[in-house]
Amino acid sequence: MRDVFSLKSPNFPEVTLRTAGPQDQENLRNWKNSNRQRFFFQGIISPQAQEDWFARYVARERDYMFMVEAEKREIGCMAIRWEDGAWDIYNVILGRPDGGRKGHMRGALQMMCSFALGVSRATVAAKVLKDNPALEWYCRNGFMVTGSGSDHAVIELGPAFSPCPLTREE
Repeated sequence: MRDVFSLKSPNFPEVTLRTAGPQDQENLRNWKNSNRQRFFFQGIISPQAQEDWFARYVARERDYMFMVEAEKREIGCMAIRWEDGAWDIYNVILGRPDGGRKGHMRGALQMMCSFALGVSRATVAAKVLKDNPALEWYCRNGFMVTGSGSDHAVIELGPAFSPCPLTREE
């Protein structure tokens, strides 16, 4: 069964990362559907497909889907998983646009990367569609473009990244 925990950092006192649970599935599904043009899979996710995904997610080790909480509410999500000896970031979504432009998602990204590097020191990377505005956001937040495909850029967390202190609550 999946570890259920939350992460806090004194560097970002308004932000909490909390592992996603069954109660979060409708938000995750709606947010992904609303932003599907920014992801590789652009189809509509049905409630059953979301339930199936969650069952597979719970069974995987070193795969962490976090709900981003700020200002006492969930504003988005982000995930990181261990694949082929490296960390892969996926499903970074600002689910509530009115929660943006305050640095909360930036703080959550730094917290998530700090957490992952505390579990296993390795490359932290993502594949981002070239037309996704988040590509620029990643670059402003410590990532560098290291490669590309026909429709996407490969980004990696830069060497200047400094992990932030974290506390974990079970």
